[in-house]
Amino acid sequence: ALPQLKGVAHRLEFVRELNGIKFYNDTAATIPDAAVSALGAFERPIVLIAGGTDKNLDFTEFAKEILEKTKNLVLLKGNATEKLLDKLKKSAGEEFLKNIEMAGSMDEAVSVAMAKAEKEDIILLSPGAASFGLFANEFDRGDKFRDAVKKLK
Repeated sequence: ALPQLKGVAHRLEFVRELNGIKFYNDTAATIPDAAVSALGAFERPIVLIAGGTDKNLDFTEFAKEILEKTKNLVLLKGNATEKLLDKLKKSAGEEFLKNIEMAGSMDEAVSVAMAKAEKEDIILLSPGAASFGLFANEFDRGDKFRDAVKKLK
């Protein structure tokens, strides 16, 4: 995978490491295919922050990759989140469904993700959806992720 990937702003951008947990900002992944690519970039366990506003795209492959590559999922509110959740409910077992949390803000999403993560894990913001509703745009979403991560102690 990518051990020392720095990334460019908002595209698999390394934000920081805290207690052995690495944080990556991939807010520019506003379509499911981009988020699928991001999930494939890591070999360590992933706590994924995803979801948002629907662009009328198919979430089948994204749901499949989430089930294969993540240990926990934190979903930001939005109509894409509902579509993704429907796909996950159809194919995930009860065990995985217990690992899904909803968040109404980026601060909440990051603190929930941090509570779920363990040393050596990756916390990845790669929404696979647009940002409107909770955020002004995807860059605002990425900035709020970066700010929330930097506040963690």
